[in-house]
Amino acid sequence: MNCIFAQDNSDSSKTVVKKDTIIENTFPLKPTHGEEIILDTTAFKLNEVKFIGYPYVFYTPETQLAFGIGGMVYFRTALQASQKPSKITVSGYYTTNSQYQLSVKPRIYFPGLSRFYLESDFYISYDVLKFYGVGNYSPEIDSVNYKSSSFGIRVETQTRGLLFKFLQIGLIYDYVNLKMQDKMHNPNLLDSTLPGYSGGKIAGLGLGWTFDYRDNISFPSRGGLYRISGTFYGKDLGGDFTYNRYLVDLRHYVAFFGDHVLAFQFYSDLNSGRPPFFKMPALGGSERMRGFFEGRYRDEDYITAQIEYRKIVWWRIGLTVFYATGEVFSDFDQLKMTGLNHSYGFGLRFVFDPKEKINLRVDFGKTEGSSGIYFGMDEAF
Repeated sequence: MNCIFAQDNSDSSKTVVKKDTIIENTFPLKPTHGEEIILDTTAFKLNEVKFIGYPYVFYTPETQLAFGIGGMVYFRTALQASQKPSKITVSGYYTTNSQYQLSVKPRIYFPGLSRFYLESDFYISYDVLKFYGVGNYSPEIDSVNYKSSSFGIRVETQTRGLLFKFLQIGLIYDYVNLKMQDKMHNPNLLDSTLPGYSGGKIAGLGLGWTFDYRDNISFPSRGGLYRISGTFYGKDLGGDFTYNRYLVDLRHYVAFFGDHVLAFQFYSDLNSGRPPFFKMPALGGSERMRGFFEGRYRDEDYITAQIEYRKIVWWRIGLTVFYATGEVFSDFDQLKMTGLNHSYGFGLRFVFDPKEKINLRVDFGKTEGSSGIYFGMDEAF
């Protein structure tokens, strides 16, 4: 089920935008013969709010068969040509192995010269997870499951335009409280020297830098997104563990032959200190290394790279093909090309909103020993 509604309280259909304003190509622009460009706001109105709602069924290695309801509210807080659409995504699901998750993910772009950006993630969950141990060569064992409940908050605030038009600088707050419900005889969780073997809390503060010049945040076809952050976790902040986490997320997009798109991503998650096992970088999931159970391999450090081809092939139907490789390790001396894991697959897209380029996606990922089907909104990266 998909539904959409809109409220229109605007009084004007056009807004004057200066020539040097950053233009995001989702806007319909009408050039004039003078020194200004007229932004046609008949398609995008300041007080227009749109909603997508849908039920879904999916299967992943992490959840098995799941049934859920999702939705997205999206709108614009200003009519500048560079103003990106704000989104609030909500979802909830229940699985055949008795897992559930409820989450709310606001992503708000506030108006103004030095625009303020807020991204957050609130969730509660009950999970039946697997822990194979630490390392890129952790073996298959019979008793890998454990049950836990979690509550998490992550908030990132950034300002952009202070120094450079595309540069965003801001603060990060991260908190997770994981309670171990049942270790289910997992031998790896009987080791009392393993950080987090009985659950625990993490709490951290950090700094983030983002350079974002994508032509569209939902379905980019040109430009790039480059993010670097450092978050510092400690007992003084309310957590049980002390460690530092450094993220690098580099994405680039190339359009060729019209509407064919190649998307590239390099991602690294590096940690120093002693993070709990449940917050060690986890290879796999719905965004990177699709097809692997998220957490099939865990360690203090993780690097991965992927490439994806995207094309709208007919009407609102799109096709993607992707390939990814990655590895977890405890220090760079252990990083070897022979240890790389590989995944590949394809996906289908339905363009729900052609103006904002918001897609519903279904991806099928395959590895040497597992596979998964992933359902979501927007692209994986």
